[in-house]
Amino acid sequence: EGGYHGYWAKNLYNINEHFGTEDDFKALVKAAHSKGIWILLDVVGNHMGNVGYEYHTLEPFNSVEHFHDCNHCPG
Repeated sequence: EGGYHGYWAKNLYNINEHFGTEDDFKALVKAAHSKGIWILLDVVGNHMGNVGYEYHTLEPFNSVEHFHDCNHCPG
């Protein structure tokens, strides 16, 4: 799940469990800010999960306004 590199996200709104929990992330940000360090998030939206053409299983692309349904493309 997520590929060996972690870029095959299936939900862009959740933290990959291999990187910890939401509380872990909040603690990291708080600790970094206390030392004057800012956190930059790396979100690679064009490296979504390895799902073939099943884009409807990916968050936020599971809503029709976010993707083009190729099942209705002209042949």
